[in-house]
Amino acid sequence: MALAIGLSHGAVTAALAATVPASAQAPAPDTHAHLLGWCTVVLCAVTPCLLAWIIALYREVRRRRAAETALQDCVAIQTALLDGIPQPVYLRDAALRLVACNRSYEELLGATRGSLLGQPLDAVLSAHPLATDMAELARDYRQVIADGAPLHADRCLRLGDRTLHVLNWLTPLRGADGTVKGLAGGCVDLTERHEMLAELAQAKTEAEAANRAKSAFLASVSHEIRTPMNAITGMLELTLAQSLLPDEQRLQLLTAHKSAVGLLALIDDILDLSKLEAGKFRIHPAPTSLPGLVDDTLLIFGPGAAQKGLPLTSGVSAALAPLHQVDALRFRQILANLVSNAVRFTDSGTVHVRLDAQSTGDGIQDVILTVSDTGIGIPFEAQARLFQPFEQVHGCARSHAGGTGLGLAICRRLAKAMGGRITLTSQPGRGTRVVVSLPLAIASAAQPAEPAPPPPMSGCPRRAASILVIDDHAPNRLLLHRQLEHLGHRVTTACDGREGLAELDRASFDVIVCDCAMPVMDGLAFTRAVRARRDAHRRVPIIGCTASAVAGDHVAAMAAGMNAVVVKPVGLQALDAAVSQACAGRHQPSGVQAPEPRGHARGQDMAESPGTVGGDSTGCHAAPGAHASWCAICRAMNVQCDRIEPPED
Repeated sequence: MALAIGLSHGAVTAALAATVPASAQAPAPDTHAHLLGWCTVVLCAVTPCLLAWIIALYREVRRRRAAETALQDCVAIQTALLDGIPQPVYLRDAALRLVACNRSYEELLGATRGSLLGQPLDAVLSAHPLATDMAELARDYRQVIADGAPLHADRCLRLGDRTLHVLNWLTPLRGADGTVKGLAGGCVDLTERHEMLAELAQAKTEAEAANRAKSAFLASVSHEIRTPMNAITGMLELTLAQSLLPDEQRLQLLTAHKSAVGLLALIDDILDLSKLEAGKFRIHPAPTSLPGLVDDTLLIFGPGAAQKGLPLTSGVSAALAPLHQVDALRFRQILANLVSNAVRFTDSGTVHVRLDAQSTGDGIQDVILTVSDTGIGIPFEAQARLFQPFEQVHGCARSHAGGTGLGLAICRRLAKAMGGRITLTSQPGRGTRVVVSLPLAIASAAQPAEPAPPPPMSGCPRRAASILVIDDHAPNRLLLHRQLEHLGHRVTTACDGREGLAELDRASFDVIVCDCAMPVMDGLAFTRAVRARRDAHRRVPIIGCTASAVAGDHVAAMAAGMNAVVVKPVGLQALDAAVSQACAGRHQPSGVQAPEPRGHARGQDMAESPGTVGGDSTGCHAAPGAHASWCAICRAMNVQCDRIEPPED
């Protein structure tokens, strides 16, 4: 409309004149009127077209302006989104010129967006302090453009005095024709994660070092305690075996001996728990008769239960296989702990042990060991925590019963290590029922059961042996001297390995009993020196004597050439058995190959039946009344299982 108004009268007249034929332009009286009429006709014909065109143009302009506004809004939203991303994000074209980036990318490079946009990659690399690190990023850019495939890679960027660990991600941008037009990329700062992982690795290293220090400390404490305890328990045992004491003095000695054995049992429990928590505990299954293990264990606890008037009974399911592949030592340890607790906390009623079995196929039986009693019971809220180390029910009866609270914790971990589980149900005043479920492979009858240690030869007629005792600790040296003389042998002593070699040059000996840890020359070096000799002495049996409960020390002793290892405190029964077997030639030098130390003699052997010691019905031979004394000791003491851990693979 404004355009129509702006047309001048002259312009309209000229336009109309151009449309009038030349003949019509001849002057006539009514020329102007005629011309005006033509103009009116033409104007009426053209005006609607002009108005329609103007309206269409106006609408197009509005649509264009709306599109431009929408585009600006989209750009603003895109920019806000990019700037809102906390990690650097950017776009590059096929020539690797920067097309867009966010604020985080500017902050990373320490430059403004205006100075970066449109710049070729080489210019950016040469103008900013990250050039040396971004050279590796440039290779990533070119690889993505060339291959047309996304890329994710960890990169290290040095920014001033800071080193950034980033995850660099790149993805190609394709056009409508499918060709790569550029790339989109960014990086995620993983510096804190890397620092956290480094701290975790450091903490793990420190924890492992602390655990090794703890294990070393426990082994050292065990060694340092066992050394003097060896003299204490040995002398008490020797006095009880040799003397006809009044009942009151005998009871006092038995009490002292039982307390010493209890202290050693506590040390063994702590070492077992430490190994289980460190994951270094190994299970060594062998063909074993489970009913036989139950019978042997009940024989040990029978006298104690009889003193309280408790029937100690057992039952075996007919479905139970004769032999199973099981670690007999650890199964007996679980059973002994459970039976000991049942007898200790039951004043009246019964204690019952039962073995059941359920076949699960593939030669596996789910063996269920149940120990039930009619004792004081355990409150429900206290049952769960009983399986935690050093936890006890702090009731009156249990506080008087004593204990360290380690037994059930060790039982649960042993059951788990054997692939099983242990559960407990109890009602206060009505008793407790503990169920141990173990998946065990059935052993065929053709497989020999795990052999028991050969019985000692103490009751058999034999000649006195000439024995060399080497120990740097004077009390232990005196104890071994007295014990071996009590057993009827001739004894010569030496303070260390060098003195032992000197004695060996002066005389011949049937057996050598040697401490493993000594100054000047220790037992291992002494053994290797003896085995390297070229005379007849190189074959003399050597019995190692150690206060260490660490399997590696036992393996090292056997590898050095010792014939057997006994663990302090060394009891008469264990010493007698080891010397008798050595004299009989039952052990051969092991050379470099170390056998399993599962059969090593234990310092404090326990009775396997009410009237025997270690299965020997003859008792100790050396003095009248010794057998009766031994039986009294065994009845007075609780079970002490062999805790020598088999060597690790």
